Amino acid sequence: MMTNAPQEISNLDDLRGFDFSNVLEMLGGNKDLLKQLLISFSDENSHVPDEIKAKAGQGDFVTARGLAHEIKGMVGNLGAKSLHDISGKLELELKSGHLNSGTFSTFNEEFNKAILAITKLKSNE
Repeated sequence: MMTNAPQEISNLDDLRGFDFSNVLEMLGGNKDLLKQLLISFSDENSHVPDEIKAKAGQGDFVTARGLAHEIKGMVGNLGAKSLHDISGKLELELKSGHLNSGTFSTFNEEFNKAILAITKLKSNE
């Protein structure tokens, strides 16, 4: 929880769905690096939910699962707990060869919330 964080990083504090306490510890408290990592994640991965859905729709569950696994790892390292959890559930379902529409919908919603929050951070730079 970031309730004791200095006011100058209020943009990070405003990102809902993220817990940066462990992330900042891993980064030695470097908030600028954290912002760069978040923006990079958003810029490089905003297409992934569509790609997962398309690959699963084509029956390519191996690629779809791999994408879900990559997102799970990245968002776990960035402190997005709920997105990490649903990414793991999605990954397991894809591993078994199916895409549950409810799980995917929840994943897509959580993913888009994270991207939107990061986009707002990006626009405040």
